Amino acid sequence: MSFSVKPSVTYVYKTFGEDSVPIELDVYVPSAVDAQDKSLPVLIWFHGGGLLQGHRRRIASHFINGVTKYNHVLVSADYRLAPQVRIPEIVSDVADAITFVRDTLPPKLEADAHVKVDTSRIATSGSSAGGWLSLLAAFYIKADIKVCTAIYPITDSRTSFWTTPQWPKDVPRIEHDKVAPYLNPEAPVMANNTPDTNRQSMYNYMLQNANLNSLLYDASSPLAESYAISSLVRAYPPSEPLPPIYIVHGSIDDKVEPAQSWDVVAALKERDPEGEGERWVYEEVPGKNHTYDFDEREEMAGLYAFLQKWL
Repeated sequence: MSFSVKPSVTYVYKTFGEDSVPIELDVYVPSAVDAQDKSLPVLIWFHGGGLLQGHRRRIASHFINGVTKYNHVLVSADYRLAPQVRIPEIVSDVADAITFVRDTLPPKLEADAHVKVDTSRIATSGSSAGGWLSLLAAFYIKADIKVCTAIYPITDSRTSFWTTPQWPKDVPRIEHDKVAPYLNPEAPVMANNTPDTNRQSMYNYMLQNANLNSLLYDASSPLAESYAISSLVRAYPPSEPLPPIYIVHGSIDDKVEPAQSWDVVAALKERDPEGEGERWVYEEVPGKNHTYDFDEREEMAGLYAFLQKWL
């Protein structure tokens, strides 16, 4: 985990509320930029945490190391957390982060870090719930991204995994009192939390109480199907080519079951059977659990090979 690694620059990409509370994104640039007048592609990453907890700087080392290794710009963006906002507001933050990267970041980064970016080459990625946001960028927001990748993503909150209590083997029971302040929809809106706070237990509490849907949606929100990736893939306009898609999942993940990815794979097989293994790739890693890529030895070669090919 690279919480201690300082980004090259940090920007506020939007504010919210009467007090204009900032939502920030970090930008990491290669340690040695090519002396030629060359514009670099951008990879935007969204953190995990069930959309309930997390921080843009809780990022796996391979993402940080990949900046110089593969010569691209990395953006890690915060977003508002549920249940103080619901999923439509979170998705709007994702859309605004991508718009900021496309429209506002280029002159700022050139002035502040002397790096040019190629906004025709933007990829998204994310881990767990962040993988869901990455896929929503492609299929719900339709943000005109060049490549979409997702690491052990949540993809559909309607399935039995989310409506039946889950007890991951390495997680003790989370008592209600520990997270009660953060369960209140009227509590102050937060756009991140650090790992040392009780909010960091929200995801495991949600698993144990099977209440993801009540935390993400309310009566005024669209049905959960609106954000189910398999449904969005099947509804994607036939006349429009799918963006290149890469999904990876550990085979023994007990915090987001691999079936979340299988559902999307089934939809991709229906929508683009010829693209399997080429324009879209699913990789299942034997014996790996959730957040396996936070191991500093993990290089995620398949992910970066796909990005290098299509970005």
